[in-house]
Amino acid sequence: MSVTQSDIASKLGVSQFVVSNALRNTDRVSAKTRQRVMEAVEALNYRPNSAARATREGRFGCINLLLSANEVRSALPPKLLFGIESALSAQSVDLTITRVPDEKLADSGYLPRFLCERNCDGVIVNYTDHCPEAFIRQIERNHLPCVWLNNKRDADCVYPDDHHAGELAANQLIERGFRDIVFIDYAHGDGQDPDTHYSSRDREAGYRGAIESHGLRLRIVRPPHNLPVADRLDYSRQWLRQEDRPEAVLCYSEADGMPFVMAAMSTGLKIPTDLFVGVISNRPITMPGYNMTLARVPEYDTGVAVAEALLKKISQPDVPLPPRAIAFKPSRPPPRQDDLVHPCFVHG
Repeated sequence: MSVTQSDIASKLGVSQFVVSNALRNTDRVSAKTRQRVMEAVEALNYRPNSAARATREGRFGCINLLLSANEVRSALPPKLLFGIESALSAQSVDLTITRVPDEKLADSGYLPRFLCERNCDGVIVNYTDHCPEAFIRQIERNHLPCVWLNNKRDADCVYPDDHHAGELAANQLIERGFRDIVFIDYAHGDGQDPDTHYSSRDREAGYRGAIESHGLRLRIVRPPHNLPVADRLDYSRQWLRQEDRPEAVLCYSEADGMPFVMAAMSTGLKIPTDLFVGVISNRPITMPGYNMTLARVPEYDTGVAVAEALLKKISQPDVPLPPRAIAFKPSRPPPRQDDLVHPCFVHG
């Protein structure tokens, strides 16, 4: 016969409420009482009955993370996942993951399992762009608590603050003495497509704000359309051959930065002495003598924040949560221009 929480409570001479709180590791019981409960759990070989708890509390103790099968729209770096798991495990909440092809979510007759069986308490939607409207309507109709990850919306969303990233990176360059700084983004065309991920416009806007606040010249390089990675090397060479070469280049991401560095070196420029190249990235990107990454994506902090937001949403499903932007982290600053051995421009 299965051991219940009531059996443990009777053995210890306490209420079931005390046992329940001890098992959930809440601060409503003392450390000494929790230790007694855990010793009784071990002695009686007690195993929680999740189905019974779900029936009793109306909660599954589980949330779902929805991903597109298209990895570009649902990036899930390890630190982001670790942040989500850490925040959930602290509240004894489990995590399940669902990956669905876009064409299925676009089918108004299709329901993911977590919706048709309602086997979780809420869902984190990690879907950056082009999320099918049919799925959004399904979420709304089913009234399942939902928080969007890496997606700027009017409410119920958590995302890295990419405006802060562009501003932070540009200010680092300005503080270190650079005055002629170009921002490049090869991945999003002119940035005017309404479905373009917000980070493209926001990182540029952050750069713009920093440059304009110091009275410097705005210089932005964007190809007319999304430029495949294989073409970014030649494209960089073309505009580097112009006479009006900058002192420093701020790249939207490392996918722009690495081809740009290769292009610069292939034209005979020394990096970073002739030309400094910085990137916004989720990890340190280093070259001999310096760190290219100027602003790091706050992956772990974003994961913690989105999990905490969903838990709050579950407790108050009818209350919209204000959008929450997570600040980027500065990397080790680049060298001062005066410290470079062969600066390509000298200012009077």
